[in-house]
Amino acid sequence: MIVTERSGKMYKNSVLTVLLFVFIMACTTAVTAQDEGESSLGLSLGATGFHLLDEHAAYLIFRGTGITPSVLYSFTDGRDKHYADIMFTYSNLRTVSEVYKTPFLAGRLRYSCLRQVAEGNLFNQSLDLSAGLSVSSFFSKASYKFQMPGLWANGIKTWYGSHSADVSIQAGYNTGENSRVELLCYLPVISNVSRPAYSSSGDYNYEKNDWQIRPFGNTMFLTGNFGFNAILSWVHNPRNKMAFTISYEFNYNHCTKPDRVTLFSNSLRACIMFNLKSGAKE
Repeated sequence: MIVTERSGKMYKNSVLTVLLFVFIMACTTAVTAQDEGESSLGLSLGATGFHLLDEHAAYLIFRGTGITPSVLYSFTDGRDKHYADIMFTYSNLRTVSEVYKTPFLAGRLRYSCLRQVAEGNLFNQSLDLSAGLSVSSFFSKASYKFQMPGLWANGIKTWYGSHSADVSIQAGYNTGENSRVELLCYLPVISNVSRPAYSSSGDYNYEKNDWQIRPFGNTMFLTGNFGFNAILSWVHNPRNKMAFTISYEFNYNHCTKPDRVTLFSNSLRACIMFNLKSGAKE
């Protein structure tokens, strides 16, 4: 048993080291390339519709509408593209029964590196395809409450955290001289997932009288922690220093350990992108 636990810890630490190494190398590549490419920074704000089923807390589907601001960064150098984003979501989820609710908070940090692999024309407009890798961290927390006479009582807290290495694919199509449509998809291949223990009191800290959330957990591959994220964007660039983006994002996550959790969302955002640097030669 001691050998098994020690081997499991060594394996988990090795996976985390690989993910960290990939992230550092990707960031180093982006910084090194800054001398010649074009970069932009944007701020977006939108609304999201979230659905959550966490059997660790209840066999009920919680749903609601919330806000989802994000900060975006992009860097392009020839056929290479780099993206980074920080996203937050807050919703107050409810069920069909009015006696249950849960404030829901989620956040994501992601860095992607893609390279254009194909280019062509469709209806006299440019069409391109890019593929690459990304590293991402997603974390969500739900604090379940139930109604009692005159007050909302606190129930269990649950969370879902995933640090993953993903495959990313992007397709882009120019719809005009200053406009473009892009579809960007992410699929996690290997993940380190943090979830509550089987027992509702397994992660409870009786000294602090609260649940103790662990940032890391078990390492899982594609089928153990399935996720899919797709972002469809329309980009309009009327000026050299500014661009406007409207995007629709679909996100789905499903994990069965220790208890089944499924969450998905549909988000709509509007974004303003500012051009930070152009690599055009004088």
